[in-house]
Amino acid sequence: MTINQKLNKVKELKDFLITDLIYFEYCGHEGKSISYPDYDFFANDYLKFAEYELFIIKDKHIDQDKIHLINCISHLKRAIHCSIDTFLYVLRLDFFKQKNLGFISKLNFLKDIGVFNSFSLSRFNKIRNRMEHEYKAPVIEDIEVYFDLTSAFVAILDSLSLSISNCYEIEFILEKQDKFDFFKMGYTLKDDKPVIKCSLERNISNDFEDKDVNSKINEGECSNKDKCSHFKINVTTSETEEFVFFLKVLIFLIKNSNHIESQYIKELL
Repeated sequence: MTINQKLNKVKELKDFLITDLIYFEYCGHEGKSISYPDYDFFANDYLKFAEYELFIIKDKHIDQDKIHLINCISHLKRAIHCSIDTFLYVLRLDFFKQKNLGFISKLNFLKDIGVFNSFSLSRFNKIRNRMEHEYKAPVIEDIEVYFDLTSAFVAILDSLSLSISNCYEIEFILEKQDKFDFFKMGYTLKDDKPVIKCSLERNISNDFEDKDVNSKINEGECSNKDKCSHFKINVTTSETEEFVFFLKVLIFLIKNSNHIESQYIKELL
């Protein structure tokens, strides 16, 4: 694939988002069950362990028992790492493991796909680094803030994993008298490898009774095929920059399917 072909994929999707998306209406989605990794413990288990350590500290009403503070930090650290690795497993993004990419690379990926903004991650990392790398006895107030941030972090990734699975294909429609335009985007697996599919079909005949929209799309029905303009794009993880952008768009659509405005699209791009 040439550089121009890669750029065309991004450009085609961007052009549609900028010029047309706000006129489309959400019309449905399809879901699938989630396949989780075979872990003995998950992020929420480690959060419970951390909460237990906090409970012991507060219940004793003595000078903060440092072993429980340290245990709490360790459990929160495991919760964060487990949450990220579970999310990557659900999406079958195994290139992090294959390339031996570390924690910071994973955090940057979450930022690039729009899960967390720079400010949130900066605040999160600042507290995390102070807790884990300065070799000082932590205070209960810092631990409580770290616990709250970690809980929110885990909840966001859990919710996003569920959302992507429930909306592995999301659909939008623009009705125009006796025709319609149809846009859909989805996250699927081919040979257990991630593929993001995106398609736009224009000027599809609206004079049908027994066939649903997807049937007409798949059959390529159009009132005048010469006037049908469309794109069909597949992006895989081998196209790193394109994959990240398409995943960011998909997450945006899932979060904002019923409330898409031009200002949100500008922020996305």
